[in-house]
Amino acid sequence: MIQFVGLAVLFLLAFANGANDVGKSVASLIHVGADGSTARRPLLWGGLFSGIGSVSAVLVAPRLFSTFTPQKIVNASIDSNFVLVVLIAAALWILAATLVRLPVSTTHALLGAIMFQGIFFFGLSSIAWEFVAARVLLPLAGGPIAALIGTYLFERFVRPSQAGKEENPRLAGISHWGSSAAT
Repeated sequence: MIQFVGLAVLFLLAFANGANDVGKSVASLIHVGADGSTARRPLLWGGLFSGIGSVSAVLVAPRLFSTFTPQKIVNASIDSNFVLVVLIAAALWILAATLVRLPVSTTHALLGAIMFQGIFFFGLSSIAWEFVAARVLLPLAGGPIAALIGTYLFERFVRPSQAGKEENPRLAGISHWGSSAAT
């Protein structure tokens, strides 16, 4: 019985993940212009790249599943009830975030659910902090560090050369498409 409930919750999580991610991937592409252009073309591109991402995820998923298991994060005996509660918590969080239009990460929701439930049931000492620091906290710090470096480089080299110039719509479009492809 728990397998069927788990499968249903897993489908709910997949639905919530898709509902949350599609908006993030095409939001920067959709711009209804003054000429009456519609959002149909960007949505088609977003659907195409989401499909390509889904197919390519099959190649990455086995390694991801073997790297981030509850047993590697929590140093305790984990049973199927623990995993079911993690799935329910992550699905509810992502659904709630989607309803209020917050872009969130499913991976982070799952990791957070595993860690919080591990701390709740087994205490702080049950968390494999070395693993979490190396595989979760360090990569999370990479984004803000890259943003600081990018901002510095932009302010130092790009902005002085663009003083008094108008924004190039072609470069802005390329930037939006690149941002969408990256997500």
